[in-house]
Amino acid sequence: MRAVASLAFFLARSLLRQRATLIFLLLSLAMIGLSLSLGELNIAVPFRLFENVMLASQAYLLVIASVVYLFETLSKERLGGFFVLPLSTPLSRDGYLLALIGGIAIAIGLLLGLYLVADGLLLWLIEGEKANYWILVQLFNHALAALLVTIVGLTTSQWVSSMNAIIYTLLFYMIGQGADELWLFSQQEKDEMLHIVAWVVYYLLPNFSRFDHLSLILSQDGCNLRELLVYPILYAMAWGWALYLVASWKFRKRSLLVGRL
Repeated sequence: MRAVASLAFFLARSLLRQRATLIFLLLSLAMIGLSLSLGELNIAVPFRLFENVMLASQAYLLVIASVVYLFETLSKERLGGFFVLPLSTPLSRDGYLLALIGGIAIAIGLLLGLYLVADGLLLWLIEGEKANYWILVQLFNHALAALLVTIVGLTTSQWVSSMNAIIYTLLFYMIGQGADELWLFSQQEKDEMLHIVAWVVYYLLPNFSRFDHLSLILSQDGCNLRELLVYPILYAMAWGWALYLVASWKFRKRSLLVGRL
């Protein structure tokens, strides 16, 4: 495990040095500024617009970061032969794949840590005793979704090119984001085919809507850690482990070539 951890931290440092990380941080600051300015608007619920814009922007930035970091990793592997040195040591292919996931997870985790500190401080300064700190729990769930996006993409890339893997991953994410709405819509219709499609999307594909409890958190109506934190963690672990096993099985059989993206 020491070799896996060392490779994961090496990859994380490499990803965090990318120009994309600086762009993500600058975009985060810009969106925080936008959310603060919108928060001045007089609406029915104080600070609601501020919370919504800040959380939504950071959620999508985490997902975009996971996709960009994944593409950088795949590029290093397939164009630069990044795998050559690690796999020339006693590190197995399974361990190498785990290190790739770990490296991206560390990079996303650092962004998440910065978001949590900044958001917590802003909530305390702006909302005071009425601060809705459940927003920080929702932000953590978005980071879990971003990590699952990474594992979906890494698994898909074992069968297709890097660019196609990114495209398919984004499609999976968009479909999974709308899974709950599709399910609710299917319950109101009598179309049997629609029921089947909704069931497949909701239960057999990664359901990213399970990480989104924004409406519940903003209303603070019936919030509890089991539903908002424990269940999403278990869901991410189950899907992540299953996809890792599939990716490892294919990666063991795949020819590792340099120069093909």
